[in-house]
Amino acid sequence: MKEFSKIKLTPTIGAKFIAVFIPFVALISIFIYVYFPHRLEAQALRFVADKAQRIIDMTAFNVSSTLVFADKNDMENIIRNVQQAEDIVYLVVENREGKVFGEFNLAEAQKAWYRVPAGRRPITGDGLIYRVSNRVSFKKKEIGEVFLGFSLKNLRGQVEKSKKTV
Repeated sequence: MKEFSKIKLTPTIGAKFIAVFIPFVALISIFIYVYFPHRLEAQALRFVADKAQRIIDMTAFNVSSTLVFADKNDMENIIRNVQQAEDIVYLVVENREGKVFGEFNLAEAQKAWYRVPAGRRPITGDGLIYRVSNRVSFKKKEIGEVFLGFSLKNLRGQVEKSKKTV
């Protein structure tokens, strides 16, 4: 019987080829799994930020005359229109004194710390709400502020789905 320790094992060219390329393919796979979902998330977040900014700019413009004339009926109409957008979590309109003049889902807004300047930390700690705010002005005078929370649940779901697809 032959002793196994005396048998010379010389790897074939195919085995050498496989040994070199398996780690290479693994690195490429890891890169694709990490990079593309992250890039998709960053792109989608920019889209959400732009959309939220457009909505709050229009809302601030519409609210300006409402705040000047303290028209509660008009405020209710504006809030009803904003509520139609399914991704909006909350809307808070404050007058010059900082008192709430109109709101939609104030409890959720308070949980999201809506008064914290959105420019510093636009995304809440749980990562589910993108916060944006805008000052309301009329004839170059500041008369209030509008706060808006935009849901990121769909975005997070899309990123998770892309990770599973990749």
